[in-house]
Amino acid sequence: EPTFVSVDDTTAPEWNTDADGDHKRELADTLAEKLRERYAGGGIVHRGQGKWSPGEPLPRWNIALQWRKDGVPLWNDPSLFADPWSDEPQPGATTDAETLARRVTQTLGIPNSRLLPAYEDPLAALAAEVRKPAGEPTDVEGFDEHDLAALDRDVDTPTGWVLPLTTDGHWTSPVWTFRRGRLVLSPGTSPIGLRLPLDSVSWTPPELTAEPSYLEESPLREPEIPDVSLQGVATTATTAVAFEARDGQVHVFLPPVAHLEDYTDLLHVLEQAASATGIRLVIEGYAPPPDTRLEQLVVTPDPGVIEVNVQPVSSWAQQRELTTTLYDLARRSRLSTEKFDLDGLHTGTGGGNHITIGGIQPIDSPLLRRPDLLASLITYWQRHPSLSYLFSGRFIGPTSQAPRFDEGRPEAVYEMEVALRELRRLDAEAAAAGGS
Repeated sequence: EPTFVSVDDTTAPEWNTDADGDHKRELADTLAEKLRERYAGGGIVHRGQGKWSPGEPLPRWNIALQWRKDGVPLWNDPSLFADPWSDEPQPGATTDAETLARRVTQTLGIPNSRLLPAYEDPLAALAAEVRKPAGEPTDVEGFDEHDLAALDRDVDTPTGWVLPLTTDGHWTSPVWTFRRGRLVLSPGTSPIGLRLPLDSVSWTPPELTAEPSYLEESPLREPEIPDVSLQGVATTATTAVAFEARDGQVHVFLPPVAHLEDYTDLLHVLEQAASATGIRLVIEGYAPPPDTRLEQLVVTPDPGVIEVNVQPVSSWAQQRELTTTLYDLARRSRLSTEKFDLDGLHTGTGGGNHITIGGIQPIDSPLLRRPDLLASLITYWQRHPSLSYLFSGRFIGPTSQAPRFDEGRPEAVYEMEVALRELRRLDAEAAAAGGS
């Protein structure tokens, strides 16, 4: 998890304490695009939600680059991706969202009647209006005259379009009917895919299915346009693709899917529809299911820094290439890995720069195959404190980014001793039984 700060602005809150900021978004966009060109040329840019820390009203944004390990493109034309932060707002985005939604519906062979307009809830807006104090507003800056007009406008103007679609074993488009006669969104400012009134769709919740294994070893097939069956909602999951115009760009909210093949098929349909209509879009919503056949690199904000969660590698040579390339692209994006105090004292960015070790599959993890190696690594680090303090920067101790288990509770040392002794016992039993 390398972390970066701005080269040109060292005093703004977003580069010291705050997690978000306009300049941080701009530089994160620049870095993500350079990383996409370098690693994810045939991949997609997924703009979803990331960390959600206490005190923050909403989860933070993140920019995920996703691509197939086998080199087959997930997406062929990157010019169809819109940038919600730097692109100019499109005056016809509302019409484009409906056009794209209808094209996707047509591509899937689904009747247009299954595509539902989604409306804001006028009752919620009216309830908020009647809770306001009596008389004229005294705070002119806090009063928005458009709020009153929205009460009438939102009654007949859809916020977006929703296509019920589920991939529970096979593709289906269920019928959604509502007691109010139409799809009315839950109040809020989040994407409409997060505000669907799912509790109004059916009296009975959908059946839960077993979570698929992410250790799929079979080759990933070519994406295709799936055959979609039509059926009622009682026996299907309440998931849907949502289309909306937000901030002048067309956003497509992807539903959760259980298998990577379903995710690639859905992307294939979206690209065909976007290419046929010439509409650029922002992909958001649920990320693909964990799968070893897919690589992912994420650019996300953290207090004072931009954090990059890089994809796993299998050797130190690959790690060296990935790290040096990332740092070079960050430098070209006006990002740095160091800060200086007023007296010139050199400090780090304040981020963790964590390194995670393991294996692509549990059976490949050296720490699981050789538990004694894990015990040796822990005890060696504990017996050589200089290793911790060499890389810790100015912050040390149990609340720092590099805590040591012997710096916190005194009993933690004895608990670790018991745990390592148990590891040795289990390892000895496995060896005696002929396992590993």
